[in-house]
Amino acid sequence: MKSKKILLVIALTLFLGGILAACGGTTLGFYETPQYVTEVSDGRIEIRSYPPLLIAEVESAGTRKEAVNAGFRMLADFIFGNNGPSEKVSMTTPVMQGDKQKIDMTTPVVQTEKKGVWVTQFVMPSKYTLQTLPKPNNPSITIKSVEAKKYAVIVFSGVATDTSVSKYEKKLRDYLEQKGITALAPATYAYYDPPWTLPFMRRNEVMIEIK
Repeated sequence: MKSKKILLVIALTLFLGGILAACGGTTLGFYETPQYVTEVSDGRIEIRSYPPLLIAEVESAGTRKEAVNAGFRMLADFIFGNNGPSEKVSMTTPVMQGDKQKIDMTTPVVQTEKKGVWVTQFVMPSKYTLQTLPKPNNPSITIKSVEAKKYAVIVFSGVATDTSVSKYEKKLRDYLEQKGITALAPATYAYYDPPWTLPFMRRNEVMIEIK
């Protein structure tokens, strides 16, 4: 009986996943995703051009997993109404994370001796501008505009463990070296799915800004 239930859950998830995939466009499921142009597609790896984006970000200390969980909670609190006009802001995907000592989304590279601090980011819905986006009540949250950029991206499924993230980041860096492509900043990690998503249906990405 238990096996039948498991099979039913898997079949239902596959069915729903097929529906969501068929939706296409700029949403993953019900969530808006940033538009981008794919310039090169080579297996798991893509070269993408992103337009200017509006970002909400927060810094958190701890391990990568602890930091993204803490950052997610603070940013979710902001978009669920803890802001100036108490306005609910639509959720988007992916959630992005980078090491504070390595990355700043407004310049190519920022180096700092501050260890163990991560930046977690939400891309704001495209209908907002810097002037119209509700202002967060939490002073730890920063809103910023990010200029148009180009990224090399590798896509992988499963649970985004430290081991898997490191594995795919190495694959992406090896690819850039083979192709003679210059990286402008260390990696950003992007997570697209809620934790209850079956591992084989999850979409994760390692992104590296390039010239």
